[in-house]
Amino acid sequence: MSRYLHGSIFTMALLFGACASAPRHGAVTCKYATPALYRTAEDGWIELFNGKDLTGWKLAHRHGVDSWSVQDGAMVNTTPTGAFPLDHGTDLVTTAEFGSVELYLEFNMPKNSNSGIFLKGQYEIQLLDSFGRPPGMGENGSLYGRVAPLVNASKPAGEWQSFDIVFHAPTVASSGKMTKKARLTVYHNGTKILEDIDVCGATGGPYVHEKERATGPIVLQGDHGSVSFRNIRIRPLE
Repeated sequence: MSRYLHGSIFTMALLFGACASAPRHGAVTCKYATPALYRTAEDGWIELFNGKDLTGWKLAHRHGVDSWSVQDGAMVNTTPTGAFPLDHGTDLVTTAEFGSVELYLEFNMPKNSNSGIFLKGQYEIQLLDSFGRPPGMGENGSLYGRVAPLVNASKPAGEWQSFDIVFHAPTVASSGKMTKKARLTVYHNGTKILEDIDVCGATGGPYVHEKERATGPIVLQGDHGSVSFRNIRIRPLE
């Protein structure tokens, strides 16, 4: 190994941190010094939220309660407290549609709150105040109702957290038949919690009753609990 190559590796280690892997079905932790900053337009990343307004987003239901606003550079969903269903907010949907993507975002949830991120408008990664609880199919970071995270990597309520998501969309024939299932990998706060899992059909969301297709919007759940998002960036794959 040349001293130049050694220096490059050392520099990368300083920037991105060490990555220690466990066996295939264990957790894998990768820590980054500045998670959002290295996801640049030069590398194909697209900002889905500009930090100023909700350009590029719309309500899932045109006449729904608009509970979304922008505060201090974050996209904020504010819902009333109490038992569901109150007059809660409405899901927020990208105007653009995507197939296979890498998606990075940061989120912050108050105590006992509940939200979710829907890939292609149909596959939900659960957001929940799950700090200190065992992993489960309805807990934070799960493929909702289907697959529990390998570990619970949640931070306490009120702290900013991150998801790094790699999503491979299903292959759908012209007849509408799915010929290849979607696949999903998720890092939560730098820890791998879902590892290349099959996604076997819709888990819910505003487009749950639509037929499978290769593309769809990103949906942020707004009809359950309060939540904030920032640094939402996406990079199309394939």
